[in-house]
Amino acid sequence: HYFGEEYDNETGDGGDLDDNMRFPKNKHEAQKEAIKVLHVVKETNERYKSKEVVNVLIGHSNALIKSHRTEDKEFFGSGAEHIAPYWMALLRQLLVAGLFRILKVERKKVADQLNLPPFVIFQDPSLEDMALKYPMTLLEMSNVHGVGEGKANKYGGTFIEIIKTYVEENDVMRPDDFIVKSTGTNSALKLYVITNVDKKLPLTDISDAKKMEMNDLIKEMEAIVNSGTKLNINYWIDEILDEDQQGEIHEYFLEDAETPDIEAAMEEFDGDFEEEELRLYRIKFFSEVAN
Repeated sequence: HYFGEEYDNETGDGGDLDDNMRFPKNKHEAQKEAIKVLHVVKETNERYKSKEVVNVLIGHSNALIKSHRTEDKEFFGSGAEHIAPYWMALLRQLLVAGLFRILKVERKKVADQLNLPPFVIFQDPSLEDMALKYPMTLLEMSNVHGVGEGKANKYGGTFIEIIKTYVEENDVMRPDDFIVKSTGTNSALKLYVITNVDKKLPLTDISDAKKMEMNDLIKEMEAIVNSGTKLNINYWIDEILDEDQQGEIHEYFLEDAETPDIEAAMEEFDGDFEEEELRLYRIKFFSEVAN
């Protein structure tokens, strides 16, 4: 288990989660420490919440610990070499990893029910963000990376219930600054793209009007579709790919692909398609199949 420290080594204060994601702190191998945590949880019959587990590890007794005579156990104080914030941060990492696995199981279940690839429901970065932020309402779910209002409403319900249960059972402290508002500029560009695609304006005209490279326009469309909004670019796809080519790419993403990554698709097709063609068809695929 590799542990990215979420506390400041000098002050012992908790780090900001968003800052930690943008500027990752050094990681170190923490398998022995993780085993100590799990040993304490097991030997205390899972009766303690996170704060008390930490108290046991650092050897800090209180009325609750005394009532269970835990201070007499061989593991009491077994983690005294680290301060309490270290153990709290490690516990959080373990909880995040545990929730991520649970969310992957739920994603597979939903995907199997709909006969779709799991990545169509939510991609891994979205599950990772859920495991970090613990969204417990549809509004919060819509602000998870790569989800948006459309996917939150379509697929988010069971995931929210799982997260609520996990937070309650594990005494999880959620981030305070969960909701991240979209900037006006991004919202205006998104609306512009959606409106003009709906009018079936050539993508080259849309990119030229906004003085954007085609690559940047595709990135914007990918973000729109990944957040659950439909974007009908069939009129453009029909110009660049014939029916057989579209069927070939569609079958790959629906039945063969284990990941939506374009690199994997490029390797699979071995030069038969340009990267831009595959990215554009992937937009069509997600819009029609996922959204």
